[in-house]
Amino acid sequence: MPGYETKTSQFGLVGSIRQHASDRITMVEPGSLFAPEARKGRLYIVVEATQGAARSADACKLVARTIQKTFYEDGSFSVTSSLRAALMVANQVLYQENVKHDPRERVRVGATCAVVKGTDLFMGQVAPGQAYVWSEGRLRALPTPTAWGQAHLSAAPFNRSAGMGASLLVEPELYRSTFNPGERLLICSSNLAPLLSRDTVLELVQSPEAAEALHELCRERGLDDAHGLAVELLPPLSETARDRPLSAQGVSERGRLAFRSLGGWFARLTGEAVLTMRGGK
Repeated sequence: MPGYETKTSQFGLVGSIRQHASDRITMVEPGSLFAPEARKGRLYIVVEATQGAARSADACKLVARTIQKTFYEDGSFSVTSSLRAALMVANQVLYQENVKHDPRERVRVGATCAVVKGTDLFMGQVAPGQAYVWSEGRLRALPTPTAWGQAHLSAAPFNRSAGMGASLLVEPELYRSTFNPGERLLICSSNLAPLLSRDTVLELVQSPEAAEALHELCRERGLDDAHGLAVELLPPLSETARDRPLSAQGVSERGRLAFRSLGGWFARLTGEAVLTMRGGK
């Protein structure tokens, strides 16, 4: 199977200050062809707390670590099943942590997870959270913001009052689609969703100035904290570029891939990483 490239960029705003890397975002890269990550695929996690409690950062880290560990250790050959299990276990772990604290200190956490495996995209979500998928010429929002109306349905309505950690039971929303070279995924914190119309999102997923546009929007609306992750699937590398990345041909091909299509999508906010994974199921 061909080895596909993914181009990722992330951004964070904390106290109105831009962050090159957000502590609310986790990206997992296969360490080797025989690692569990290679069998399951590349995992992206974006988490957010539903309230600004002092424990929010720790709760978000706990959820992200639990999702990552459970997903790759789960024995199922189904990515969807493993995503569902990971989110349910993370909910239970956070609930057990919450009951140790005063009710005023309990934190609920939303999580949006994406797995890119070959040319398949798998997603699991417990609100709050927001994702946009540009695939096969169609834009999907997960969940659909209420401002978009009923013409573009998704698995769940926009819900700020949800979150993991409130009870022992939670049922994640699950989604799967093809994810071909040139197609894109954007995951962001839910406080950005009400500000983004469908037309605005269409422009963002195709604009090299998306980062500046999002930052300007946050500034205009007075958002102090926001987080986002952009992912694009790139065409497979040639055998030379894959096996001899420092050769003249390898450097040239990787360079073209790194800057094609999205140009500098989110590059003004963050550095870029071009990450290689092996396709296959």
